[in-house]
Amino acid sequence: MSNWLRFLSVRSVFWRKLHFWGVNNFPPWLMPISIVWISLAFYLAWSSGRRGLTRNLAIIFPEQPVRNFFRGARVVWNFSWSMTDTWSFIDRREPVDWEIEGEDQLEALSRIEGGAILLTAHMGNYDLGAYIFTERTGRRLSVVRLPEVDRRTEELAREKRKTFGGDGLSVAYNLSPESMGIELLNRLRAGEIVAIQGDRSYPGVASRMVSIFGCEWSIPSGPFQLALVAGVPIIPLFVVRSGLHRYRVIAFDPIHVARPEEGGREPALERAASSWAAVLERILTRWWHQWASFYEVRT
Repeated sequence: MSNWLRFLSVRSVFWRKLHFWGVNNFPPWLMPISIVWISLAFYLAWSSGRRGLTRNLAIIFPEQPVRNFFRGARVVWNFSWSMTDTWSFIDRREPVDWEIEGEDQLEALSRIEGGAILLTAHMGNYDLGAYIFTERTGRRLSVVRLPEVDRRTEELAREKRKTFGGDGLSVAYNLSPESMGIELLNRLRAGEIVAIQGDRSYPGVASRMVSIFGCEWSIPSGPFQLALVAGVPIIPLFVVRSGLHRYRVIAFDPIHVARPEEGGREPALERAASSWAAVLERILTRWWHQWASFYEVRT
């Protein structure tokens, strides 16, 4: 790829810096208009991301290619708003409103002695949701994420996140699956909460197959193995955008991975993964327009 094409690629730091500039300089009345046009431009220009997004939507809405094309544009529009809210909060601590759905589960999590795994998906606002969680529960949270593809984009993102969430929130970058598993296990045993996105697997990461919407789907097996070894619950939790500068935290009942003596390791992992698949199907049916997964999940 030439330097010019790399500079203008979707993941280039140029667009991230331009976004930051717009967040800090556009008047409030212009922001909704600019987000519509910028989102549409990116959606049309990023062919591989658009293809992955619409193919994933086809799992939920089969045989509706035209409608899925427009649904994909709505997903990108929501994603753009979520990013804008995140950077507005990081740079200016501009407040957002939120509501809780499943407050009993969230309150119970704040009282759990020991660690737990928050399992979520590529939807809503992962970063802002982490801050909301630590503020709401007072628990330490480690957020697992992959580094940005572009090195300079990643450097900028890390710089922006330095003060995000204070001492209660840290980011664990998944650079090596083997060492990451050990690190997360140690954090769980130390009583921390670990947040992981579990709606798609990645090359080089252990995975397992589940059935969602009647399709074979590859998800990471790490969260279930960690829960089994560390003896901690899995809490399905999602933060979705519900309006202008407004979010909803949705918490589901815990998923417990049975110890091996209660039926064997593999059946226990299979039951837990199936329970998570059922939660994913429920949340995606209702909040499909928040699912910003630009890589095809179906095998």
